[in-house]
Amino acid sequence: MAAHSLLNLTIDIETWGGPNKPTIDDVSAPANYKDPEKIQAYKDEKLNSAWGDQGLSSIKGEICCIGYQLNGGNPVSITGEEQEIIRAFANVLKDNAVSGITQVYWIGHNIAKFDLPWILHRSWKYWQPFLTSLIPTNPYSEHIVDTMVLFAGPGNRDPRNMCKLGDIAKFFGFEGKSEGFDGSMVHDAFIRGEIKKIAKYCENDCEQTTLVSKVLKPEIW
Repeated sequence: MAAHSLLNLTIDIETWGGPNKPTIDDVSAPANYKDPEKIQAYKDEKLNSAWGDQGLSSIKGEICCIGYQLNGGNPVSITGEEQEIIRAFANVLKDNAVSGITQVYWIGHNIAKFDLPWILHRSWKYWQPFLTSLIPTNPYSEHIVDTMVLFAGPGNRDPRNMCKLGDIAKFFGFEGKSEGFDGSMVHDAFIRGEIKKIAKYCENDCEQTTLVSKVLKPEIW
């Protein structure tokens, strides 16, 4: 198979808190709490949410799903053990004749600060040099198409201008994200074994991101 010279790669990852559940000592009470009983009660209350919060840290959490679209095709999701997810994702790119000279546009929502760093860290951790070579490390690379940043336009340094994907999609008249489920629910859904629900949500995110990117960055399509 001949190598592609250009690839629009829409991605979305879902993460959970990882296998190492935090202990009570990992939870800190507010500095103004002085009563030992109140401190203990606060820690007990926050312990479970602290586990879910680890899903925001690429050091502590784990990827439980990667969704992708190749050149706007049908969305596909990869689930399983994190290491196998990364290996499978790297193999997808190899099997689709992506090479070191392929111009890959990485398309995603908040991709520069979340999805790409997570995938890059795993490509190093699990010794996937081919995947590592494809990921731009310059946050201003033209090959990172971040729909959240693009939509904010000149106001992208102000957090108030960073809109959610579903809100942007609906603003443009698209279907929007899946109702009744969002990223904050992924950790608990994963613990309950609801992998298919997570995968469907991830695929929907990819679809909405691709639609939005075609409005914001039509010149690459």
